[in-house]
Amino acid sequence: MKHPYHQKVSFAIGTGRCGTKFLYQLFQKENGVASHHERYPLSDTFQRYCQWNQLPVDTAGFLAQKEEGIRQDLSKYTHSFEASAYLSLSVLPLYEQFDAKFVFLVRSPHKVVNSYLQKHWYDQPVYRTNPQLAAGFQPGMKEPHHSFSRLVPRGEEAERWVHYTQVGKLAWFWRTINDAIQKQFASLPDTHRMTIRIEDFNFQKYQEVCDFLEYPQTHSAAAFEKLTSSKPNRLYSRRTVADWSEQAREEFEQEVATLSEQWGYPWQTAPLIAKEEKQETKQPAPWRVKYQQLRKDLQLRKKLIQFLERH
Repeated sequence: MKHPYHQKVSFAIGTGRCGTKFLYQLFQKENGVASHHERYPLSDTFQRYCQWNQLPVDTAGFLAQKEEGIRQDLSKYTHSFEASAYLSLSVLPLYEQFDAKFVFLVRSPHKVVNSYLQKHWYDQPVYRTNPQLAAGFQPGMKEPHHSFSRLVPRGEEAERWVHYTQVGKLAWFWRTINDAIQKQFASLPDTHRMTIRIEDFNFQKYQEVCDFLEYPQTHSAAAFEKLTSSKPNRLYSRRTVADWSEQAREEFEQEVATLSEQWGYPWQTAPLIAKEEKQETKQPAPWRVKYQQLRKDLQLRKKLIQFLERH
């Protein structure tokens, strides 16, 4: 008997900072597809926290919320799509409940790490007295779901991890999430899983994704190129491997080497730094310095106005 959600539900997953939001934006413009990005962040990160820490928590509420959204989608569209790194440890329950298909996006580890550094992941100490227990809710997070989304190891791994630099922790996260997804994918039929390096993503790959998901692809090659080339200007300094400490570089190489070799990514930091330096000489950006100075001046002016208004 055909599953009621057969070929109607799909998800894009990965580490985050790997192209999931980009895919969501592409599918937003496809007819017949209801496309979402991180639709239920609190529910989904709590579920990921429970999955990671192997807590005996029932998944019925998590799946019920997902199903409610999917039903709303299918009342107006033929396909329901969600891109969310928060779902990366929930592949099997989503597959079993919705006969869902999955697109697994991977990205070069040093780019993911530097992107998360910009987002301040793992820049605060983890409060925990017993490393054998799951880390509890952490103070200082901007949003409640952030406390659940930052995975923290337990046991012997935690004793090593706690001494890692921020880069080392993020490299561990890259390896851990990607490895967990691969293990879950081993239980799925080939018809329901697809892995793509975001660096290889072009119009042909996009067509392959649409065929895999059985979406009615309508973008032309020209429209696709226009969408993918319209990137916002970067108004802050990009993090680089050269910024990392020697300890951070060693931790990074130790964590990401095996999976990087599997996917053909560079992981030795010396060549990465040399490549960065070569690119920097080709692409100087003095306007960034001017922008940063202007922003500081505006902030000082705002503080002065606030002070004068109070007095």
